[in-house]
Amino acid sequence: MKDAVNIDDLFPIRELSARTQVNTVTIRAWERRYGLLTPMRTDKGHRLYSEDDVKKVEKILSLIARGVSVGKVKAMLKQTPSDESKQDMTLWQHAITQIQMASQTYQSHQLEKVIADYFVNYPVQVCHKNVFEPLFSLLQKEEAGNRAQRAFIESELLAYTLRRLKNSQADKPKSSPDGHNLVVTLGDNTAIWPLLFLCLELADANVNVQLINQTITLDSLIEIRKEKQAYQVLFYQDGVWGQEQKQLAQEVLAQDQNIVICGTAAIISQIVAQNQVFSALSEFSQYLLKQPA
Repeated sequence: MKDAVNIDDLFPIRELSARTQVNTVTIRAWERRYGLLTPMRTDKGHRLYSEDDVKKVEKILSLIARGVSVGKVKAMLKQTPSDESKQDMTLWQHAITQIQMASQTYQSHQLEKVIADYFVNYPVQVCHKNVFEPLFSLLQKEEAGNRAQRAFIESELLAYTLRRLKNSQADKPKSSPDGHNLVVTLGDNTAIWPLLFLCLELADANVNVQLINQTITLDSLIEIRKEKQAYQVLFYQDGVWGQEQKQLAQEVLAQDQNIVICGTAAIISQIVAQNQVFSALSEFSQYLLKQPA
């Protein structure tokens, strides 16, 4: 019970967010809208959480991953494991259908609302895996309609991501020597949407992320690092490099250990640099979050 918890063992919402990788906005929504969490409060009204809350969030995430809508989670939390139903993907199929319908008619306001609603109620990783990854797979066929829909969805995701990054940085210094600071950008012919999910995930983990959403060239990375000395720079590039690009990538990585390259281009070119080359953005995220801040 919470009244038996030692006050010294409690921690603020930002720490709960960092430990569970759930955005603070989502944690508050789970509390206010759905009654899933009941934090203690300081005299000034600030939320305080315990280890029991960490376990409860992990249980909520487990249920959501199985397709339980957030509105039904509270009842499921009271059930024993033997009472729990099997995974139900109806929730995610409905989300995909909603986004498809809004994108097919190019209803910007409607698509913005659908995207924001799912991100408020569900963690970034859950939305990525269960909604947008399957959705973009459906839109992979190189047809004019699919390309236009994909671009429209990406544009709305970009707008949402930029708003979230701006809000997350509002109460942070521009760069912190005690935390992770990261500039994220990409090369040409590379889909931006996986990079957007990386930005959201890392921002939720209290990484100070700055996104450059226009494509740049490899030699620009050195210039960025000159101006952003407290930052790592991540360059995301899929596709195949020619010999000149491969050589330039090797030179850039050798010149500055705070430059990281993710994606298939470096892997296909067989570029090797310890802790600087990653085949997937998820690998880089796991590596970064294990590093001491």
